[in-house]
Amino acid sequence: MKTIIRLALVAMIVLGSQSSYASKPYPGVTIRVLDMTSFALYIDQIEDQNLKLSIKDKSGNSLYSKSIRSKRSYARKINLKNLPKGAYALEIRDNISTLSYPIVLVEGSLHVRYDQKVETFNPIVKQKPNRLDLALFSPEMHKHQLNIYNDDNELIHEETIEETVNYRKQFDFSKAIPGSYRVVVNSHGHEYRYSVPVK
Repeated sequence: MKTIIRLALVAMIVLGSQSSYASKPYPGVTIRVLDMTSFALYIDQIEDQNLKLSIKDKSGNSLYSKSIRSKRSYARKINLKNLPKGAYALEIRDNISTLSYPIVLVEGSLHVRYDQKVETFNPIVKQKPNRLDLALFSPEMHKHQLNIYNDDNELIHEETIEETVNYRKQFDFSKAIPGSYRVVVNSHGHEYRYSVPVK
């Protein structure tokens, strides 16, 4: 999305005079709608974490992705004028959790739904040769979908993880046909992918 540009003064725009669009929906994240197609994003309290910023469509496809490595803060103006009208999501992922803010782009206006923000904990994964250990923590007891695909993108295992706070499982690939396997976890609208090489 080439229309997304970095502005040196975005932090001043976001933190400047308040308006009906200004809001701080979550500690460390400030969003301000600027006009009909753009908003300013300011993230502070990053504390040496690696963040991933994404804009996704309603199907979960990533339209824009940016890795953020900063010791202090991050500021950017995001322009959606080249996108068709519809529903999108701003996703901010850190080392522990993923925040998602719904965005609605309609004729003549842009809305960021701060009150519908969703936070989910990222899976905890430990990988060893031919093995993957997975742990999910879900205080709100969300359902999860887990799928495993082989080199030919064939689904070889699927599992619906019912409402539970804690889930732990070890996947042993030692007897699998050599290749690269993909483990995909869908958790409350967020997708996590892990590759497991088997020799």
